[in-house]
Amino acid sequence: MKSPLQNAFQYTLIISVLYVVYKLIDINSPKGAEFISYIIPTLLTNIVIVVFPLLFLFFYLKDGKALSEIKHNILDKSDPQITELNNQEMLREYHSMLKEGIITQDEYDSIKKKYLKGLHKD
Repeated sequence: MKSPLQNAFQYTLIISVLYVVYKLIDINSPKGAEFISYIIPTLLTNIVIVVFPLLFLFFYLKDGKALSEIKHNILDKSDPQITELNNQEMLREYHSMLKEGIITQDEYDSIKKKYLKGLHKD
């Protein structure tokens, strides 16, 4: 399976070739040596700087796992104090769910154990 970067690069090349062919056929575009000095900056600005990043984002976010990976990477690199506060907040939420009868005591104990392990990882 190709990576999002490979897909974006491949489609950028295809779009670039199609654009050059279109401009070769276009009667209003320059001809001869002027065409080269016209097409290269146009390709660099329009295709490479705009289309490639957009295609990369499209292919990266198209994969359902990409957003969860981004979230996971952000949480892994975050400050341990922030993670501890998030865990404490989640425990409060689950405790209120226990009080309301949404979850059982056994479920709460299991969740609590998981979050407490997360707090005391070294």
